[in-house]
Amino acid sequence: MDEVFTRVKRTLTNGITIGDRHYEFLAFGNSQFRENGAYFFAPLRHVLPRHMRNWMGNFGEIPYVAQYAARLGQCFSTTRAIIGTKTTIQEIEDEERNGYVFTDGVGKISPFLAQLISHELGIIRRPTDVPPSIFQFRMGGCKGILAVCLDSKAQEITIRRSQYKFAARSEGLEIIRCSQFAVSNLNRQIIVVLSTLGVPDAVFVEKQKTQLANLGLAMTNEKLALTMLQKDIDPNQMTLALAGMILDGFQRTEEPFMRSLLRLWRAWSIKYLKEKARITIHDGAFLLGCVDETFTLQGHYDNSPPANNSDEKINKLPEVFVQLSGSGTGNPRIVTGPMILARNPSLHPGDIRIVKGVDVPELRHLKDVVVVPQTGDRPIVNMCSGGDLDGDDYLVIWDPELLPHEWNHPPMDFTPARKVPLGRDITPDDLTTFFVRYMKNDNLSRIAVAHLAYADYMEDGVKSSKCLKLAELHSTAVDYIKSGVPAKMTRDLNPAKWPHFMEKENRPLYQSKKVLGQLYDQVERVDFVPVFDTPFDDRILRAYQVDRKTLDEAAVLKRQYDTATRRIMAQYAIKTEFEVWSTFVMHHSKANNDYKFHEEIGRISIALKDRFRQECYKKIGSKEFEKLGPFVVAMYTVTADEVGQAVHEVKEKGADMTADKMPMMSFPWLFKEVLGRIANDMLA
Repeated sequence: MDEVFTRVKRTLTNGITIGDRHYEFLAFGNSQFRENGAYFFAPLRHVLPRHMRNWMGNFGEIPYVAQYAARLGQCFSTTRAIIGTKTTIQEIEDEERNGYVFTDGVGKISPFLAQLISHELGIIRRPTDVPPSIFQFRMGGCKGILAVCLDSKAQEITIRRSQYKFAARSEGLEIIRCSQFAVSNLNRQIIVVLSTLGVPDAVFVEKQKTQLANLGLAMTNEKLALTMLQKDIDPNQMTLALAGMILDGFQRTEEPFMRSLLRLWRAWSIKYLKEKARITIHDGAFLLGCVDETFTLQGHYDNSPPANNSDEKINKLPEVFVQLSGSGTGNPRIVTGPMILARNPSLHPGDIRIVKGVDVPELRHLKDVVVVPQTGDRPIVNMCSGGDLDGDDYLVIWDPELLPHEWNHPPMDFTPARKVPLGRDITPDDLTTFFVRYMKNDNLSRIAVAHLAYADYMEDGVKSSKCLKLAELHSTAVDYIKSGVPAKMTRDLNPAKWPHFMEKENRPLYQSKKVLGQLYDQVERVDFVPVFDTPFDDRILRAYQVDRKTLDEAAVLKRQYDTATRRIMAQYAIKTEFEVWSTFVMHHSKANNDYKFHEEIGRISIALKDRFRQECYKKIGSKEFEKLGPFVVAMYTVTADEVGQAVHEVKEKGADMTADKMPMMSFPWLFKEVLGRIANDMLA
């Protein structure tokens, strides 16, 4: 392997020549770095890679190579610039105590400015719509979150010192993402920790059994499908899009694209039950965290005296505020009582905290977020796998069946490893050397899978000495990208045999009888088979008499859209357009990080749809329904004709009707709301 690393270093140092252009190393983004990727730039006459790096910011005061690289990588996060709104900046200090920063990464934003930004981003349409409560942002060399604060004035943003990372020329506000409700899902790591803490196996098995049964019934039961899609909301909120299509009658008419999407959603859900134990918990949520600016919530205290009874035990719990917007199914509700607070990944028995939800009237303007205290001896988010509040998501579950027997096992110490300063100015050669060293020493995935294997094999699960050591190493490995200190995994921590549910080929396996083995054996995978041979919706096809010119224009745009979609499929090894459109991807080339890829394909899918919606608006010269409606019908008609002809030809040949041989059909669904309006106008 040393020869491989030597060649990588040589390429980073010497650059890459493609045709008549020579590309030199520029930098690497943080997520890209974990996948061993980097940016190269072909120098122009007056613009060199060092000019680009200097333009990004002043990193000269950073003495650590890993931190320097991380700050440089901060500039490559995917953002949307806010250009139509002016802001004023206020600076305040952090709340620090006992060596912890309780407000780490949290700033404030006024309700008025939140409204303007949300409107510019297209998140809200009307003045009466409520904007998100949190914006994850970047502004020059600052990053973290901005939480809506009623005390902030007009167009004011408040930044804390912990959010300032480096000096930068650009100070424009850029939004990475916003807070929103997402359903809570268990995973293998969370399950083995909860199991060790005393949650019975039968609880998990029964919940998965119910979910599997409901997924099957939802294919033909419109009411059940609607309920599940409106409750089991994915991070890209595509389940709500499918629910809207059902409400518009497309499941009832057995529209082929609708039926295909439902089949894909079921197959995707079952795949992740089998491979990740991704059990959906309705009494829970997956939310961005922020801090209580009112100092009302009770924090964690190290030397709190033991409780004498269950009521006192609950009253001594750290407090959080959780208000859910209703998720499209009802009015806002505030969750109270004991609940789980955790962060992915959770490997240590102390990573899962039990907290108490309370109602604080002064915090009711915050929705679809978890608000944590800034009182106490230690931030409760720090106890959750070493989390902070600069954009971390937290799992909140109030299902009483999942509350473990043991509450709040002593947490791990997440104090980062001591960094060693370089002692001189950092050069591109230092960055590329660190890049190669990271490739050689990155043990994160090895540590995680070893921990899972021992958690299943050892009698005391995640409390075993090997699991505790691996949890500590995992924390070090996660921080390697910032600290430059690698996690060294010794041979004695490599499992000698593996549980069957981990599907390790050419390795000694044993039949696991513990909870993860039971859950794995309960699930049978389902292949995704799209539907092509049912009729397209007649309500759309009969809505307008569309002339040949409009049909031809729609056909040209469809070919361009299909080509762009195929490029995405090829780039990420995705098999069907349905997966790109819905973001329910069954298989892809970045399988080592499914959750991050789900976010990434969400951004890619949105960009694709936005681009071709704009092309359609440009073609017809309007966004008004009177002109858009007939063009969308033309898009649908062209698609129906292509698919119908292909179905006829395939049946004549007696061939299989597979997605790679059939025309694409997602093009008209760029305008799913318009299709729904047309379909229901026809019924009126």
